[in-house]
Amino acid sequence: MDDKTIVPPVLYVPVRRDGQGSVEVITMPMDNGGAALLAYTALDRLAKGCGAGQAWVTIFTSTLSTVKEESPFDALAFDVEFPGGLAKAMSS
Repeated sequence: MDDKTIVPPVLYVPVRRDGQGSVEVITMPMDNGGAALLAYTALDRLAKGCGAGQAWVTIFTSTLSTVKEESPFDALAFDVEFPGGLAKAMSS
């Protein structure tokens, strides 16, 4: 068995929705000045990490390069838990 991370074919990604139906994936700033795309390997992990009311979309891992073109990111952050939810973390 090797030490490579196994990534599922589908990820759950938290998004922002505006009043006109537009959707934007959420990235978080990193200490080095880059941005990390938040990605969850299961829907229950997204709800636990971001809060039950967090809007989300599913994306195929094979389309990550397309997502990156639309919303640039430098790293993927898997299954991150935000105490109090993602909305609270983003407002801090």
